[in-house]
Amino acid sequence: MNKLLASWCLRLWLGVTLAAGMVAAQAAGDPPGRVGRLADLDGSGWLQQGGQGEWTGLQRNQPVTSGDWISTDPGSRARVEIGSTVLRLDGGTVLQVRRLDDARIDLWLQSGAVSARIRQPEVIREFSLNWALGSLQPTGTGAYVLSQDDTGSRLSVLAGEGRFSSSARSFSLRAGQSVELVQQPGSRQLDITWTDLPQDRFVAWVQDEDLRSDWARDTPPSPAR
Repeated sequence: MNKLLASWCLRLWLGVTLAAGMVAAQAAGDPPGRVGRLADLDGSGWLQQGGQGEWTGLQRNQPVTSGDWISTDPGSRARVEIGSTVLRLDGGTVLQVRRLDDARIDLWLQSGAVSARIRQPEVIREFSLNWALGSLQPTGTGAYVLSQDDTGSRLSVLAGEGRFSSSARSFSLRAGQSVELVQQPGSRQLDITWTDLPQDRFVAWVQDEDLRSDWARDTPPSPAR
């Protein structure tokens, strides 16, 4: 009797363990509920899925997720939508989606210029934009523009508020503020210059597109006739 009971207990334990393992494996393999989408492309660009393998030509409605690299050709522009959050890439931009899932939107700008339009309060703490000189963490819904090249970077807040952080400095920016950041060679020191918002074509395009998009979202549909 004791042997039968022991055998039954062993089979029960094995069954429970196997079931738990299957559930865990299924959960680990589940795709994230939040992915991006290349909503629009003016010109041409490239996508490297998962940060490895060949680069393929960008196509509208392509999914974008963790590990993907996006590169736009000079003179081109692209729009990526992640739920209500909108990213706009200028020509000659290289951007990595380091993490994109239900918990985080973590981006890395290698070069070029990108804007982020954050509309939903719940996305604020989930979002970060990183580059060689530091990172931006929004502290409110709004619109943010970052450009990066060999000479340094410029961070601008078109609307909302954000906080810049690096190993050397951290400070907050409000709507209408822009800052130029330059790191001296061989030093951690950052030279910081506060300026007005840049009046370049990319910022003008971002502002115009955001205005159009916000107007479309806020305007109720016409009644059917």
